[in-house]
Order: sequence, then structure tokens, then C-alpha cells
Amino acid sequence: MGSRSIVQARERGAVTAALDRDPAVPQRDLLLEPAFVAERLARLLGAEAGLDVASCRRLRVKYRVGARLRVVHRILAGTVGFDVAASTFRSVERSERAYAEAIERAVACGPVRPVVHDPKLTTVFWTFPNDRKIAALPAVAAPAPEVAELHPGWIRSELASYAPEKAATVRCLDDRGRTLGFAKTYAGEEGVRARYVHDALARSLGPDDPYLRLPRARGYSPALRTLLVESMDGLPLHAPGAPDPRAGYRRLGRALARLHGLTPPDVLRFRRADPDRLEAAADLIGSVRGDVAVSVRGLARELAQRLGGAGDVVCLHGDVNFRNALLQDGRVALIDLDQVATGPAAAELGSVLASLRYGGRVGLLSPSIVPELSASLLAGYSELRTAPGEDALRAHTAAALLGERALRVVTRVRPEGLRRLPALLAEAREVLA
Repeated sequence: MGSRSIVQARERGAVTAALDRDPAVPQRDLLLEPAFVAERLARLLGAEAGLDVASCRRLRVKYRVGARLRVVHRILAGTVGFDVAASTFRSVERSERAYAEAIERAVACGPVRPVVHDPKLTTVFWTFPNDRKIAALPAVAAPAPEVAELHPGWIRSELASYAPEKAATVRCLDDRGRTLGFAKTYAGEEGVRARYVHDALARSLGPDDPYLRLPRARGYSPALRTLLVESMDGLPLHAPGAPDPRAGYRRLGRALARLHGLTPPDVLRFRRADPDRLEAAADLIGSVRGDVAVSVRGLARELAQRLGGAGDVVCLHGDVNFRNALLQDGRVALIDLDQVATGPAAAELGSVLASLRYGGRVGLLSPSIVPELSASLLAGYSELRTAPGEDALRAHTAAALLGERALRVVTRVRPEGLRRLPALLAEAREVLA
């Protein structure tokens, strides 16, 4: 890393103590410590002098084991907040090249530098809306006239979600602060398919379905790689003020049954439960968690034997989670349609069941309510569509516990999951039993 004193000054924190050392990303543990990042940015980020960083909070992590790390921190400098994305590189030379390229198209960020280079950590920091790959992000954050016209009245943007080097979503606000819709800007051409998916499913479903609502696309800017979609009212499943969660999951079951009955917009296939994907997930987990390496690879082999057969092929949302399902007027709105794909219904239901088990295991949900919510989900689904068989549901729930929950514990560096990773894998085996 170029400075042994940095490493010696910081022992591995509680967050990453559950991860084995990664020689390809030696600065990993330092960049995951908000206190260390705050100290570093206070010296690097000030446009003219040292920056007074009042607080620093980690928002998002994407860890590619054996390759690199991307982290988003939100810092508070005085009364102003900034989102800062860090990307690591294998060498000082590579980080220098990335920094030089970034400076050429950087936009000003007030009292902080738009891009800074830390050669001792071989890391580059981008201050939002600067980003290594999402070239149009400043135009959407402003917003620029050519994109604002797609949402008449849009004069201000508010960041809703941000995945560095991949995509960012902003809330489009009018002069009274009301939400007119959302704009999602991509690093690549994924928005072209996303627009097509929105249009195809809107034609298939219609706006007055009593069980399911899907957002409609308002427009797409090829030049800015930006998709505009309508705003959707509703409360997330577990939001304060939401109805009884049992009723909410019953509604979610009905909504998924309705979605699974629609014509898939294309032939893109859901692959997270494929044996090769599960084997790769197990190898990755085992590479930084030697204590579970044998058990996780054995679980992947067992799942490969249990997931045989194509099963039914339906239209899947592909990313049903607590934030993407909104309760509204007796039905559920499913948002964020980027991962819509074809696959077995058991894969989607298993994913939701796995998320409930994970929530109960790490303390996000009361363990006692998990069986009730699971039963409500399947009961609602069965009201409109025959549910998959128990063997298929068990196999896909266990697959999602491995290929989604356990994998993301590592790649998103989730402390509560890292501490309970052996128990999470044991739960997957219990589901299969």
C-alpha cells in the first residue's frame, strides 16, 4: 500500500474482523472504517484547506473479492452533506490513470474537491455527482434542460439511490418539493432494456389491476442513458405506519401471482439459482471465510442435485425486497424492474422466503413472526395461482440463502450477517432437510 504506518496504526475493526485477509485489496479494512475515512477526507477533500468533517457514515459497499472495493460514504462538512465514492485499484499507476481521466471531466462540488487521489491507499474518491463511469450523472443531478423536459416541472433532484460506476436514481422534484417521478441514469445501455420492460409489462397489466401495480416509463434519453418513470405512492412492507405485516405479505403473494401470470417481456433468464452460480458464490465466500469454506461448498453441491429440472417458466420481478414492494389501496406496487427475467416461480418465492429467514436470523425481524409472514405470502399467492411444490420451494429458499443472502453478506460487507454467517448457512441446510 505504500505506507506501512497506515496499516500499523489501525487494527482490523469489528466490521471486517469476520473476513480473512485479501492480498488483492489490502486497504479494504481501512476504507470500511468511517472514522479512518473521515480523517483521510478531512485532509484530502477541502478545496483550499483542511475540511471540517463533522460526521462520516458508510452507505453502500460493493466488494469484489480478490479484485477491488467500492464504498460510498456520506460526510457532513458543517451543515452540508456530500456523498463520496471510493474505488480501489491494484497499483498506484492504475489509480493515477483513473484520477487523471476523472479530472478531465469533473464538475465543481462547492467547498469540496470533485475528485481526489490517495496514492498511499491506491484509491480515488469521487464526490457526487462525479462518478468514474456514469458520465451523465451531473446532467441529471442538476437537472439539464434536455432531460428535465421529460418530466415537465422538474427543477430539482434529490438522490434516492446510488451504485457507483453502475447506476443512480434521483427523485424529480417541482418548485414546491413534490415528487413528479424518478430518473435512473446508467453507466451502460441497460436503460434501453429497462424502458422496453416497463412498456411491455404496462401493456400486459393495465393500470386498474386490483392486485398489482407496476410503474410506467415516462421517457428515455439515449444521449444521457437516463430512464424516467412515474412516481408510485405506497408504504414499504415494514415501514412505520404500514398495515399488519401478515396482511401485507398476503397482498405481496397475490401481486407476485399476478406478475407470474403476465407474458415475460423477453427471454432473459433468471440465473442466480443455477448450479454454476451457486458454486461460484460458495467459492467466493469460502475464499474470505475459511471457517465456513467446507460447509458452504458442500451446500452448493447438494443444491445442484436438488435444483434439477426446468420447472415452470414465468415472468419474475427478480429483485423483490423490503424496499421494492409498496403497499397501496389493497394492492402492491412493485418498483425497480431492471432485473425482470423468466424463470421458475419457486425461485422468486424462495427469494422472498429467504429474505424473511435472513431478517429473523440477523435481528431485522422478530424470529417468531417469520413463519407467519411466510405462510401469509404463500396463502396470498395460492388465492390466484397454484403455488410451487414444497420440494421446489425448499430448494429455492436454500439456494437464495446461499446465492443471495450469504453472498451479499460478504460482497456488501454486512456486519450483522458476517457475525452470523455459520448460522445462516446452517439455516439453509435446515430448510433442505
